[in-house]
Amino acid sequence: MIEKLSKYSILYFIILFFLFALIGYFFLSENYPRSDSLKPFHIQLNVDDLLKIMTNNLLIGVLILFGFLTLNLTNLSFIVFNGLLYGIAIHKYSLEFGLSKTLTAILPHGIFEYLGLAVLFSCSIDINISLYQYFNKQSTSPIQQNVMNNILIGFSLIIFSSLIEVYFTPLIL
Repeated sequence: MIEKLSKYSILYFIILFFLFALIGYFFLSENYPRSDSLKPFHIQLNVDDLLKIMTNNLLIGVLILFGFLTLNLTNLSFIVFNGLLYGIAIHKYSLEFGLSKTLTAILPHGIFEYLGLAVLFSCSIDINISLYQYFNKQSTSPIQQNVMNNILIGFSLIIFSSLIEVYFTPLIL
């Protein structure tokens, strides 16, 4: 059973996130009347913003990776809380700027960012499993090599998403 949890943990992360985003969008957002004219989206980001965004996203990635210390309970609360916040934010900004423009602002970098976070969530679960197996003498290594490779992939996706957020997203808006 534990191996199945590990095998499908990225999928669980994404499903839980979208479920709570939908709950936030449909049930927790206040219903303001939609204005007749939608506002334009103006975003201007520079290298300083890139460093702030990248540092923030990498810090969140580190916190998710070290979620194994709490048996991933902090990670589950992160998924629920962020899903709800994203749902509420998408609802609010879609009323102001339109749903398509709001999703255009979020999706290009959000896909890679949350996929990277999902990979790190999966690595955190794998670390829990590896440590359990190591201390029960079922494994000779506390952390498997594939987990280390996946950690690099997760952080690479987060860095890539930061680059998209700063350099590509403003161009398409």
